Amino acid sequence: MNIENISKQLSKIQNPNNWSKEIAHLSSEEKSQCVALAEPLWVERMISNGYLLVHPDIAKELKQNEWKPNQLHRKMIWASVLVSIDGETSKEQFQDIKKRLKKKYGFA
Repeated sequence: MNIENISKQLSKIQNPNNWSKEIAHLSSEEKSQCVALAEPLWVERMISNGYLLVHPDIAKELKQNEWKPNQLHRKMIWASVLVSIDGETSKEQFQDIKKRLKKKYGFA
């Protein structure tokens, strides 16, 4: 399967926290390419379907930027993902994502 097809498959996964499992077999460069291609597809799908809770002005900015989020948008998107986690393992998922976000972005 090529990078574009893998990216399309990733974009269909509801929780991007699960993407790493799907691309574990790829090289670091291939992983980066897949995520870069999948992220805008995922953002567009999630906002269009009403699954991603962002302010309408932010949705408009994202659309104007071809659904490619900047760092501030990513923080907002992850906040939305965090509050929408549901299920039996929701507490564990919340803590895992929170830990990753703190590592990547710090506390701000």
